[in-house]
Amino acid sequence: MRCEGCGLGVLESYRQMLLDVAELLFVVGVVAGFLSPLYLVIAIPYLHAFPSPLIISSIISLAAAFLSVDCYQNVKKEKLREAGFRGAIAGALLIVTATLLAGFLVIVAGIISYIYRTR
Repeated sequence: MRCEGCGLGVLESYRQMLLDVAELLFVVGVVAGFLSPLYLVIAIPYLHAFPSPLIISSIISLAAAFLSVDCYQNVKKEKLREAGFRGAIAGALLIVTATLLAGFLVIVAGIISYIYRTR
């Protein structure tokens, strides 16, 4: 069967729709991953001591957000296997740094990317 609007098969159309959802989830995860260390910048003047665990967590969160940007670019280039593996790693790092929403979104996007890779 063919999709009337785009000319693709129904399964190919469904696959493309899920990959678009994966791109969106990567973008939302990236935004949340970049915004989460912002509390460090806001909280520094109000803290009496400079908390090193907070700094380490922020650095890991920023690194995972940059890795998620790379995953988004890999999905755009149809390199779904790399996007899936790196998305799982970036999502796990985001979860470890207590940015749970961003981590779960990136992991789901990585799983979708890996499942719908071409063989």
